[in-house]
Amino acid sequence: MLLAVGGAAGQTLSPSQGHATRQVAEFTLPDVEGRPVSLSSFQGKSGVLIAFVKGTWCPHCTDLILQLQTLKETDLVRIPVLVVSPEPASQTIGWVKKAEADRGIRLTHRFVVDSALRFAPRYGLTREISGTQGRPPNIVLLDPTGRQVWSWTEGHDKILAIGPSLHARIEEIRAKRH
Repeated sequence: MLLAVGGAAGQTLSPSQGHATRQVAEFTLPDVEGRPVSLSSFQGKSGVLIAFVKGTWCPHCTDLILQLQTLKETDLVRIPVLVVSPEPASQTIGWVKKAEADRGIRLTHRFVVDSALRFAPRYGLTREISGTQGRPPNIVLLDPTGRQVWSWTEGHDKILAIGPSLHARIEEIRAKRH
């Protein structure tokens, strides 16, 4: 199970649905160790999966982070995962250490900080005006040229399975590279 910027909760976007294949603007955000991470550093490689989360306090977000790690062994082999969170770096680092110790795993994602919500709004991911819950977790997949080729959004009330659409899109990207 995996979770990701679309219309309704759980909806994925095909390349024919307009913005699903748009070029993504460059960004640079600090990772949790303060090092800058630029989107352009992933171009020309295997693409990148970007997960926008509300924070490690959110059970849906933490499940997403853990499920993405599981997929690093299959569909996401050689595809970097960036986890973009508005939380302070110290809070994310603390959660990662605890999650790794509690579950006996090693999280290989690159955690980046967007405390000012500068990057997420480029995908229409801003806080909801109607409540305090904020936006649900979202994922976007960028191909090696930096184009958004797949996206998905999680619901607020339950964790939704992504299904085979991520696998299919990754296979299409890999096929184009060969």
